[in-house]
Amino acid sequence: MKCLKEQLEKEAIQWMNKAAEMAKKSLCLNAKCGVVIVKDNEIIGAGYNAPPLDSQENRMCDKDFGPSKPKYDKTCCIHAEWRAIIDALKINSEKIQGAKLYFTRVDDFGKIKKSGQPYCTVCSRLALDVGIENFVLWHEDGICEYLTSEYNQLSYEFTPTNEERLKVIPAVYLILIRDNKILLTRRHNTGFYDGSYSLPAGHLEDNETMRQAIAREAKEEIGITFDLKDLELVHTIHRKTNTEERVSFFFAVGKWEGEPIIMEPSKCDDLKWFDINQLPENIIPYVKQAINYYKENNSYSEDGWQ
Repeated sequence: MKCLKEQLEKEAIQWMNKAAEMAKKSLCLNAKCGVVIVKDNEIIGAGYNAPPLDSQENRMCDKDFGPSKPKYDKTCCIHAEWRAIIDALKINSEKIQGAKLYFTRVDDFGKIKKSGQPYCTVCSRLALDVGIENFVLWHEDGICEYLTSEYNQLSYEFTPTNEERLKVIPAVYLILIRDNKILLTRRHNTGFYDGSYSLPAGHLEDNETMRQAIAREAKEEIGITFDLKDLELVHTIHRKTNTEERVSFFFAVGKWEGEPIIMEPSKCDDLKWFDINQLPENIIPYVKQAINYYKENNSYSEDGWQ
């Protein structure tokens, strides 16, 4: 394994961004993954994770098949790596030998999530068998390139650490109220609840507090600013999916500078004030839950737990 630097890193970031675009197409409810396979500076295959044929009829993650099924057999999605390899074999089979596979995930807002250590032996075996030469991952400490044989070995040796098992992902949301109406934005081209309304929101960046994060997101997404001391934490949701836990913090602010507008049209195609007692039908369920609890002055709830 080698970490890429300078020009090699810049080139890898280019392909990682292409993989992220694929990940935004993912139909998986738990993780948005994307892959591009590159040979001679050309994408020869690409894929994202989704149920077979992209069909909701083939979605099985909401069904309980009992304890006899191992974890790897409970996922219903075709892995992004598998789809990219199949794609390359269909249209560029003569080029797959010696190619590089770039893998990434994106979060709910379409931003790249840094990868952990290699662990999927199904993907590593398949890539090794078809002749892919390198796997490329973007770790916290940089973009690293693995020989596929090395990646396969590391995947078999992988053991989750306590830190990985207990990782919880924080997110922040902003509630703006004016004349008993609440501001909602409609998600577009993000790969997560596209076509549904939500609140201005985002994830934390390095060395950033919750208040700083939501202030930054408010400026980036709807063009407003406010004093951090005017923020009030009004609700928290502890959410659970099949693969991860998240804690969502909902802040309200009563006064701000500027009129909210769409600042990121590639991710948002509508911004509207709704009567807080008549929310749209196409609103993200857990966001609706948070708003309703906010109205009741209830500061905490849970979602996705049995």
